[in-house]
Amino acid sequence: MSLEPQIAWLCPHVVKEVPVEIQGTSGLLPYPVSGALSIRIDGIEVPSGGLKLPARLWSSQREPYVRAAPEILTVALESETLTFSFPARGLSAQDVVRTLQSTPKIKAFVDGSRFYLESCKTGVDSLLVCGGTATASLGLSTQTSARGMTQHPAWALGKDSVGDPRVLMFQESLAADVPVTASYRAVSSWCPRCQGTLVENDLRINQQGNIQTVEGADLLYQRCLKTVLTRLGSNPYVPRYGTNLLDIIGRKNTFGLQQSVSEEVRNALTLLQTVDRQQARVQQMTLAERLGEIVRVQAFTSSDDPTVVQVEIEVRSMSRQAVQLSVVFSVSGATSTQGVQVL
Repeated sequence: MSLEPQIAWLCPHVVKEVPVEIQGTSGLLPYPVSGALSIRIDGIEVPSGGLKLPARLWSSQREPYVRAAPEILTVALESETLTFSFPARGLSAQDVVRTLQSTPKIKAFVDGSRFYLESCKTGVDSLLVCGGTATASLGLSTQTSARGMTQHPAWALGKDSVGDPRVLMFQESLAADVPVTASYRAVSSWCPRCQGTLVENDLRINQQGNIQTVEGADLLYQRCLKTVLTRLGSNPYVPRYGTNLLDIIGRKNTFGLQQSVSEEVRNALTLLQTVDRQQARVQQMTLAERLGEIVRVQAFTSSDDPTVVQVEIEVRSMSRQAVQLSVVFSVSGATSTQGVQVL
């Protein structure tokens, strides 16, 4: 069995961290969106409702917190006031947090040797006001109140003048120097990864850090595809490997052109059969990856653009599995337009 790096993939059309230039309250995404839009402002992911921070207070003192007599701490929220009692002894920051967490209406946690208070609400409606005799001993007398804030405004996706969903709109203006990036699934016809062909030609790395490989009938598909897409004479080790299709495409659109394309492809695949037989003598190859029969090669030219020809190919492996592929050729190049289809 032989392995090769897999070079053709069905394109996910996902673009990541593309910069978006914002002017005032809006900016134009580079490609229309088809789903799953994620926005980052200054490296921070911002939900569509905006990034709102809660009111937060923290102790200006480090533990332990000592008092000579029992004391009371009041915490005023947006619509009610909570009261907490602390005994006349030394308390750790975790002791204070346990007392504050006796109600689910506020949040409390320890960071280092200090405790922090947080409102359960976020944004400008979030409020904390501390009072009572325990504010001094707990280190809350320096700053007794806090209000939440909106760090980044809410955003929405709108359409441009031709109806494509690619306008990013914010409820408030952003600072001119704040970087904004977007990650999303692009409309396939606009995809920068596959150029609208639906197939991405690139190497990929698996979870183990190795290049992903292809084998069996999928390997046969890829070998046929590489044979057809390679320009004849470009491989110094096998000068007869490949086709002259890029030189043929662009001639007058006639039935003779279609026959020339089909014959060129068939000749290239016939050579691949010969290479398979020679390779099998020195290397172990499975029947599924060896080209056994060329079933069909058919070329179609576009009546609108004579520089474009689509070639439909069907072959069978030595194990009798059918493999189909489709390739579009043009004057500027050639691209596979479909993924593997094994019958």
